[in-house]
Amino acid sequence: MKKTLVLFRHGKSAYPEGIADLERPLAPRGIRQARLAGEWINSEVGRFDLVLCSPSLRTRQTLEEAQLKGPTEFVEAVYDESHLDYLSLLRQWGGEAGKLALVGHHPAITKTALLLAGNHESVGVGQIKEKFVTSGVAVLTGKKPWAELKKGSLSLKSYFAPPRR
Repeated sequence: MKKTLVLFRHGKSAYPEGIADLERPLAPRGIRQARLAGEWINSEVGRFDLVLCSPSLRTRQTLEEAQLKGPTEFVEAVYDESHLDYLSLLRQWGGEAGKLALVGHHPAITKTALLLAGNHESVGVGQIKEKFVTSGVAVLTGKKPWAELKKGSLSLKSYFAPPRR
């Protein structure tokens, strides 16, 4: 069965004084970019079997603005492990999902995309290496069950970077 994974980095966040990292909201640019990314995702991928999202305010707002369709789980580890990669989370949560999205943080989004992408010569991989931008979206595909994900398990099908303005 074909698997589709969408790795979606949260939109550009604001940095209000005195606000904890977990509660930082999106900046106006982040709202615009999340909407554009959502339009692209909904057009290219459609409905998800499962959406995993960090509980941070900026990721929740990104998800809301993007209007992704499908059941959503807010998973603490997506925030807590944002300095690692998301491979173990995808193995744990993927189950039987055909289409899976993860809305998370840098650098884990970048590390995960580069780790899983087996086609390291593609243009999208080069863009991700340069910078997985805010509201950036990597779409990866493969056939292995989520529980068997490892380095190079998937191919990068496309990468979307919304305009900065």
